[in-house]
Amino acid sequence: MPLNVQRYFDRYDWAAVEVEEGIWQARFSSETDEEFDLFALVSNGWLRLAVTPLIPRPPANERPRICQALLEANALLTGARFALDGEGDVALHGDLPAANLSYAHFSALLDQMVGLVNEISANRGQWP
Repeated sequence: MPLNVQRYFDRYDWAAVEVEEGIWQARFSSETDEEFDLFALVSNGWLRLAVTPLIPRPPANERPRICQALLEANALLTGARFALDGEGDVALHGDLPAANLSYAHFSALLDQMVGLVNEISANRGQWP
């Protein structure tokens, strides 16, 4: 039975739309009222989530410092992780195995990702 991603978003009380076959997009606001897009897709047995862009592409002279801060932050995280997307923007990714996925695991990962987004948004000028 295919994973019903829409049902999980509905239960989380987020409006999500299937923007392409198998790809969902949900828009949410941080505690500082900054808007972010979260994308979800099921691929190779995994539910993949991404908030992108989290931080727009940093200037070239800042990239080494930011990449180091992201890697150091990743070492402290479970479930979610920071990444650079194809355009060089900082993204936040999270993956869950699709087989036997429970709503509890889905909501826990989304809660963690939203918490990280709120932290970044609240400290925009200081992080990373």
